[in-house]
Amino acid sequence: MPTPAEDPARNGSTGRARPDPSAVATTASPAQARPGLAQLATYVPGAAAGTLAERSADGRTAPLASNEHPLGPAPAAVAALRDAADQVGRYPDGAARALTEAVARAHAIDPRLVLTANGADNALTVVGLGMLHPEGEAVVPVPSFAAYRTASLLAGATLRTVEIGDEGLDVEAVRAAVTPRTRVVWLASPNNPTGAALSRADAQRLLDALPAGAALVLDEAYAEFRDDPALADGIALAAEGAPVIAVRTFSKAHGLAGVRAGYLVAHPTLVAELAKVREPFALNHLAEAAAVAALGDTEHLEAARELVARQRPALIAALEARGVRVAPSQGNFVWADLGVDAATAASRLLDHGVAIRPGGAWGRPQHARITVGTPEQQALLLEALDAVLPHCPTSTGAPQP
Repeated sequence: MPTPAEDPARNGSTGRARPDPSAVATTASPAQARPGLAQLATYVPGAAAGTLAERSADGRTAPLASNEHPLGPAPAAVAALRDAADQVGRYPDGAARALTEAVARAHAIDPRLVLTANGADNALTVVGLGMLHPEGEAVVPVPSFAAYRTASLLAGATLRTVEIGDEGLDVEAVRAAVTPRTRVVWLASPNNPTGAALSRADAQRLLDALPAGAALVLDEAYAEFRDDPALADGIALAAEGAPVIAVRTFSKAHGLAGVRAGYLVAHPTLVAELAKVREPFALNHLAEAAAVAALGDTEHLEAARELVARQRPALIAALEARGVRVAPSQGNFVWADLGVDAATAASRLLDHGVAIRPGGAWGRPQHARITVGTPEQQALLLEALDAVLPHCPTSTGAPQP
């Protein structure tokens, strides 16, 4: 019989039995998370490209669930990642000065208006922690990005949820939800998942409704794809001194979803305060190098814009020709009413190598958010939809006629 030190089932240094890794504790944890977290849902991402490749019968894939850049990352950013790799043993610049200054140059604003973050999600969390508190309220649009609700609840704020519609932004409903206790009005432009964007006139109407000290948070993750000159520019509004916090990301138009880089733009005094709740070294060395390079790769950015400008109307027309209702969009995605249970359709599309985002998470079980892709990806999507949709049930479980 082996001694305790020789027994592989025991810890050699103490002789104590090692826990069975297959055993899962079923009793309550002795440490309890704070009250209120039960209101939060765990974020569920879209299907990964690797999953699609495994499910596809012929090797073709169309990853159209996560609004990623269809042409991939900026080549200059990939080169910058390689060049920066040998510096990862050292801490990054906590102030991310290189990216802060690059963003300021790109938008012709003072660097003091810029606060970098570990992706736009991190910037939204920083806004929630820095602006909200249990005595305040947050106006949260529906359907829209789940992070607004999460950031508000984490700060203990009261939520005022507003239905903004599937084919536009109901600004009057948002204005009506503002009270003297409002601290933040969250709004995406273009809105995720519907694609609707905020006009300059409507932005001013919202700003006029805000109480003193509150902010309009404009999540502009898809701003680079907007093509309507009448739309509001959150960065310009913030630079003019309006109570606006504009949030941007490098994940979409720059193709850097995997490195997590983003930033916010606001009044310098507010930026200095928000920096206090951002974690140290929020932006890692590789992400900063890639983001700086991506900002300079204007050719890649223009390629993304041109592709979306060409393929978005083609996708809308092809879907509508199949009887699918599609909302007008200013993003690199469309919001489509499939007329069937979208979760079932999305599951079956995976077997064709196609991923879309069903709308159940937004309370729209027959809708789906579909990324604008390359011509080849969209052709595969349409081929798969033709095969799948006639055999899907409606959201109520009734079979399609």
